[in-house]
Amino acid sequence: MTDFMKKILGINWKTNLAAVAAFVMGVPAAVVAITNWAHHEPADWRGATVALVVAAGLACAKDSSTHSTAAEVQAATDKQPSK
Repeated sequence: MTDFMKKILGINWKTNLAAVAAFVMGVPAAVVAITNWAHHEPADWRGATVALVVAAGLACAKDSSTHSTAAEVQAATDKQPSK
């Protein structure tokens, strides 16, 4: 099961899965807020914004069980400007 999830969602599949879930839950709230705003009714922007920001944050996050390889560490070290 883990290999399947890594294949579909990538190496950080746990946070990516949570990001997809947060996004799926946030889109209806955003649609309702936009629809209410268009009809000059009170709109709950807070719920839509929080859900979409959480989804974006999770999409950029790295799983705690994902470790960098030696080549990735070396590549990141080489890109650092010297002082």
